[in-house]
Amino acid sequence: MVEKMDTLHVYGVDVIVKLQATFKGNSEYMLALSHLGDPRNAFLIYFPLAYFCHHSVGKRVLFLAAIAEWLNAVLKWFLHGERPYWWVNEEKSHWNTTVRLQQYKLTCETGPGSPSGHAMVTSAVWFVMVSSVLHYAIEKHRAVWSVLLWTWFSVFMLCVSVSRCFIATHFPHQVLAGTFTGILLAWVVCTQISTNKLQLKHYVITSLWLLVSSLGVYSLLQQLGVDPAWSISKASRWCARPEWIHLDTTPLFALMRDAGQILGLGIGVCLIKEPILSSIGKLLCIPITIGLTLTSEQIKVPVVSSTVIFYTMALYKHTMLPIVVVGVVPRIMSILFSGKVEKETKTKNS
Repeated sequence: MVEKMDTLHVYGVDVIVKLQATFKGNSEYMLALSHLGDPRNAFLIYFPLAYFCHHSVGKRVLFLAAIAEWLNAVLKWFLHGERPYWWVNEEKSHWNTTVRLQQYKLTCETGPGSPSGHAMVTSAVWFVMVSSVLHYAIEKHRAVWSVLLWTWFSVFMLCVSVSRCFIATHFPHQVLAGTFTGILLAWVVCTQISTNKLQLKHYVITSLWLLVSSLGVYSLLQQLGVDPAWSISKASRWCARPEWIHLDTTPLFALMRDAGQILGLGIGVCLIKEPILSSIGKLLCIPITIGLTLTSEQIKVPVVSSTVIFYTMALYKHTMLPIVVVGVVPRIMSILFSGKVEKETKTKNS
């Protein structure tokens, strides 16, 4: 099994070397594509966008993103996947030792490499969004639109996958595994779960399950003598620049984000009465909420001496974001445009 993985890794390094040579002058575009595939965008951009276009789709996007990222973290812990930028330095016996992989500011992710979280979460979320557009928004020429949208989906995922390999943070087999796992998970969630029927208890139970199960797996691995944080030391050793290493790229931080986002969505949807918004109010909610969520990413959770406090602050931060998106901003918009709402309501009634 180890020999087979080494063969995959050697092949992957060859592919990465060729990609870095081919797109050497387009590194900024590759970094931009990699950023577009960041799992955080599911919570920061795609969720607010989808929610104010169609509430049910928006809730499904966030719910699925959290489940996909949780599953990705658990798989990473068990699969113990290497990343190219450190593996190429530790396993020099497999090829010419003159091989060097270029590193970039997004290269040094600290979690295990398999499967790719960028590919898995992004493919899951966009599978739902494309399916929803075809279901809710397309009435005429559905076959033509299906071909166009699914072609776009395939090209987009290919670009994200190539960019992840180009910056040497993933091997090709890792992005392929992430993409297909994400699509399969999205199909299962779309066919088996109705977000319209979810109550607050379902959100709370799901959030607790994500926390308890992930911490349970983490503790189990420690009891078995496996260090779940083994990859952090490798990232620290082989990353070209220390400032490129961030603890918010670890699987455990992602799990705090997932649990917090689902809990916050439940509180926002179930406890805060949804106001009646005018068309312009709904339209304005999209850029305002996306602006707020993107701004929140600039406010980093401070690195403190206590790991428990660090991850607790991360959980609190990500619980508040969905509450702001589905509760606070819509209520402010309803107050600002209440006259417009009353006018539209009277027009409809007449």
